[in-house]
Amino acid sequence: MTKCKWTFLAIGFHNLIFAHMGEKLDLKFDAQILEQLLVEQIALVDFLTEVFKGNEGKNYLQMCAAVKAYHHQNGGAPEVLEFEITQPQFNPNTLSGSFNCKFKVSFFFGCDDLHIDKNDTINWQFKIDSITHVIHLNGEEPWSSE
Repeated sequence: MTKCKWTFLAIGFHNLIFAHMGEKLDLKFDAQILEQLLVEQIALVDFLTEVFKGNEGKNYLQMCAAVKAYHHQNGGAPEVLEFEITQPQFNPNTLSGSFNCKFKVSFFFGCDDLHIDKNDTINWQFKIDSITHVIHLNGEEPWSSE
């Protein structure tokens, strides 16, 4: 399940900035793929692909929902059906790293019968728990003003 937090920062007397506090995901994975990553049998991008395939595909759907959540404030009915992992980085000593998630978000504005597609990239930091076999993902924190 994704977690979403909002923080309100007052700027001057009349401006209010809404700071979206980044999406967070905790995804279970099979212990075997971590072992393969650590002994360099598989690349990080393959490890992440296997994580997202896990939990009968629910991990993939959770990630799609998390990146979609970054666009709820844009109006319309946003939808994200697929994403691509790019620029993966991993530190095996700390079991942490980062990657970019490239995706297309499609908006549907029903009253206008209008479809708009937008490409986006969100940076994610992660930490792997080798005991519980959970990867903790933290998405970047975008800013928008109202």
